[in-house]
Amino acid sequence: MGATSIPAWSRSIKALRKSLQVSQSDFAAMLNISAMTVSRWESGKVAPSSAHYLGMGRIAREPRRWYFWNLAGIRREDFREIVAGETGHTSDGHIARVIAALETQARLCEMHTTKLLATIRDLPTSTLKRDYLAMSRARTQCLDALRKQIGALKHRP
Repeated sequence: MGATSIPAWSRSIKALRKSLQVSQSDFAAMLNISAMTVSRWESGKVAPSSAHYLGMGRIAREPRRWYFWNLAGIRREDFREIVAGETGHTSDGHIARVIAALETQARLCEMHTTKLLATIRDLPTSTLKRDYLAMSRARTQCLDALRKQIGALKHRP
């Protein structure tokens, strides 16, 4: 795969790791994954899950963190509205839009998790099956977090 055919997200992951001046193994440890998974990401063979993009966003510095959070489906505008809602500086209309956006993201996350689980049995190696199962678990955790946020927003005082 030539450098020009490597996806932008893949090049960004490698750039993040290099900016942190860590090896693939050290980067993997930061995200609680295998070095092989990092290698697959950096070569563009496998895309990270939303949960892993969130983790990279936590590791990255401004403004790069928003690139990874956007890949996870979190927009800066949604985040600002949520924070404003927690501090009482937004209207119920804004909260309703944020809830709708989070519900859409939850449905997408659920759909991708279902697709991952359906794909697992057809994978050729146990390593791939294990990685896809880990991605499925991460997406499930992300989905749980989204549902908690939706519930908290719907039942706020």
